[in-house]
Amino acid sequence: MKRPSLHERDRIFWVWLSRLWRDWRSCLVLVQPETVIAWHRQGFKLYWRWKSRNQAPGQPKVKREIRNLICRMSKENPTWGAPREEGTPQAKKKCTSLMDAPAKVVAEAE
Repeated sequence: MKRPSLHERDRIFWVWLSRLWRDWRSCLVLVQPETVIAWHRQGFKLYWRWKSRNQAPGQPKVKREIRNLICRMSKENPTWGAPREEGTPQAKKKCTSLMDAPAKVVAEAE
């Protein structure tokens, strides 16, 4: 930022003001760079706390019409999804990967 230029009348005004008001230096506030950084960090923290407020945890629910579409598609395509071996402990688990997502949605719809 460029320094403002002072004219003769500005200098006269400041000399007059300093003679009239002896304690003018007490109103000057000096701020250290660490203070400015701390203010910035606090503002950043407050902003992100505000930005992430009032949100329900987890993923949003899948709409009913989408679930019905997935159910219909899974019935029409029996080979759709990850291959499974019957009788394994993993086959009994609920949705363990992205490929199992259609099975989870089908289970929720029923």
